Amino acid sequence: MRILIVEDDDNKSKQISQCLLYNWKDCDIIIKKSYQSGIKEISNEISNQIYDLILLDMSMPTYDITPTEPGGRLRLFGGEDILREMKRKKINGKAIVVTQYDSFGEGETTLEELDVRLNKQFPLIYLGLVYYSASISNWADDLEQLINSNF
Repeated sequence: MRILIVEDDDNKSKQISQCLLYNWKDCDIIIKKSYQSGIKEISNEISNQIYDLILLDMSMPTYDITPTEPGGRLRLFGGEDILREMKRKKINGKAIVVTQYDSFGEGETTLEELDVRLNKQFPLIYLGLVYYSASISNWADDLEQLINSNF
């Protein structure tokens, strides 16, 4: 299984990768760290990079953070923006949002509200949402269950 992770937090992407490799030893994992690098990788999917699954963070920088680049503005709904681009470009991937925030934005969108909205907007792409916590490991069980129920 080929899996793309779009996640800017190194610890979180490492833990997600370890979970995936533990459960699906033959998976091939690529990690991108921003909205732009994620979109570029997903857009390349049309020509040569086919992903069975895309794991998206919800809030992410616009660009990769480097010693000389601060990452541009923070996209509170970057994962949703990527889903929107996938739908617009007719990229037939499947995606799961893995987030460590329990609410988003000024209007304080809750996880439940976000899940309903994403299901409604992207029914052919979006598989579900996993709440990640570095201190609690049940997120890994939730992710495993969501993947197993869809693949």
